[in-house]
Amino acid sequence: MYACILLHNMIIEDEGRAICEYDENASYGNTIPVDPTQQNLNSFALTNDYTYANLQQDLVEHIWNNANDRDGDEDEDEDE
Repeated sequence: MYACILLHNMIIEDEGRAICEYDENASYGNTIPVDPTQQNLNSFALTNDYTYANLQQDLVEHIWNNANDRDGDEDEDEDE
C-alpha cells in the first residue's frame, strides 16, 4: 500500500499537479539545542510501551468514530 501511495505521489509531482513543492535537498536541522538529560527523557517518552499503547488506542478510537460519523452522514444524504 505504501508503495502505491509513493508511486501515486511521484506521478502527480512529475505531471506538475502536486499541491506543494518538494525540495529533497532542503535540510531542516534541529534549531533548538537540547541538553542530554532532556534528550534522554524525550527518547524514553518515544519508546515507552505504556504511552505507545495509549496512543495506539486513541488512534483506533479516533478512526472508528470518524468512520461511524461518515457512515451516518451518508445515510442522511440517502434519505433526502
